[in-house]
Amino acid sequence: MTNLKTLSAEFRQIEAARQEAMRKGIPALFRIYDAASGTSGQAQIMRALLMGIYNGDDHPFDLNRLRGLDEALFVNALDVIRLDRHAEKEVRLYLPISAQQEISRWAFWKRPTV
Repeated sequence: MTNLKTLSAEFRQIEAARQEAMRKGIPALFRIYDAASGTSGQAQIMRALLMGIYNGDDHPFDLNRLRGLDEALFVNALDVIRLDRHAEKEVRLYLPISAQQEISRWAFWKRPTV
């Protein structure tokens, strides 16, 4: 009986974390995408983060790069990473199709050479 109670409590905790990740992560994703669309150094970091989430094998993301962000973007980045952990679908699919296509273009032009 204890195992069932423990399992039920863990499930509730995971579900609460998922809901919190969705509540904070989806708006943060839009802010990250907006920042990534710019031309600053922070934009480059945000593009690299989005490409890493999109395809981490081809676009590994060095977490040390997050140190180059202002506090608000840093918090947004962490919220998007948390969203990626708990999301019901690929993170980019929460964005409009035009943004998804833009991320795909970034990833295509920054793909590794063979």
